[in-house]
Amino acid sequence: MCLTEIKAVPPDSATILSDQPYSHILALDVTPIYIGFTGGDAKPKPTQISEYDIDNAAYVHVFVPVMFSISASSGDQYARIKVDWTTLEKIEHPENNLEYSLWNAKQIEQGDYTDASFAKLQIAIEEVTAQLENIWPSQTLNMNGSGFSAQPELEQREYSDAEKSEMIQKLNTAVSSLHALTKYQRSFILRKAVPLHVFVPVMEDISEGTGDQDVLLKLDWSTLTKTSEDDPGFQPEDPVKQSPAVDITDAATGVKIHADKGVFEEGVKIVVTEIKDGSDYDKAANALSDAGKKFKLYDVKFLDKDSNEVAPNGTVTISFPAGAGYDSAKLAAYRINDDGSKVLVKGIVEDGMYKVVTKTAGKYALVEKGSTITDEQNTNNVNHNTPQTGDSSNTMLWFMLALASAGMLTVLTFWGKRKISKA
Repeated sequence: MCLTEIKAVPPDSATILSDQPYSHILALDVTPIYIGFTGGDAKPKPTQISEYDIDNAAYVHVFVPVMFSISASSGDQYARIKVDWTTLEKIEHPENNLEYSLWNAKQIEQGDYTDASFAKLQIAIEEVTAQLENIWPSQTLNMNGSGFSAQPELEQREYSDAEKSEMIQKLNTAVSSLHALTKYQRSFILRKAVPLHVFVPVMEDISEGTGDQDVLLKLDWSTLTKTSEDDPGFQPEDPVKQSPAVDITDAATGVKIHADKGVFEEGVKIVVTEIKDGSDYDKAANALSDAGKKFKLYDVKFLDKDSNEVAPNGTVTISFPAGAGYDSAKLAAYRINDDGSKVLVKGIVEDGMYKVVTKTAGKYALVEKGSTITDEQNTNNVNHNTPQTGDSSNTMLWFMLALASAGMLTVLTFWGKRKISKA
């Protein structure tokens, strides 16, 4: 506790304080200290609790009533607190402790928190601190006795559990309501730039799916001038008419194509062809040899009205049907390049379709990872309702059942012959 200010008054009367006379002791840092010295009196640095003595006690600022009774200006004193560390008890639920909650809130620095949320935390801290410091019934400090024997009467109030809980809740609410700045907000504050989400073709060319980028647009704010619709130089741009959205399903393959408005020029033709053999199929089979043998290959083309290949102005969603006999949990899509290499195109399974988002036409292979039979073998198995190759346990089961049936037929025939011969 510390005395703030005292006004001189006539003797034998109450001493009037100009401000709150004491700061309520909320928490004291009593961490032991160590100051290294050299020479004959130097002491080694303590390594155990028992080795700490008064020379390691922390300094604190206190108010000493008896010193105040001697001289009003001597109530404030520096002291050293020696703590019996063996008597410390751990607080099991510090979040329910008012002093800890206030201390914890004061340790939070603004950092990346928004100004508004951090300001609310500071207001909560100030309100709780002021409430805890307001522990005196009045601004008057009554004295008991007279002259040098007079002693101040310290009549401080204590808050109820309900009042403490209310203050804890106020602090916790402010802490939990802190909002961190997004990377865009942080960059705007630091660089005065505007966050944008753009598509960068060169990034898409380097790696599929990396064309979408978050960037910052730095503006020269000094060039801005105020204008209005009456200004002759103000000519708002006419809204750009977007081409219609594309949403088609290829009847032959079942492949679905979706693109939002403005992605394709009006009149675009989308051609999807399934490739089942030939050099392109062999090239894909070789590229997918480490992924799986069972796959379907599609050639997807975007053509204008003159049958020239065109690139979309945005992303296109291509949905490939997960065919019969394919394990949807093991599906993956690859784009097969002209040089025989493959590029993984990430997607998801939804409504029996494997959906990918891309900006590139080309040959796409939908493969079952880890499969050991070809698509042709899979089709034959599905048509004849036979177990899939690669699951030898099912094949062996059918073989054993057939063998057992043959054995039973032999036994029944032999038993029948014996019965007839005896007759």
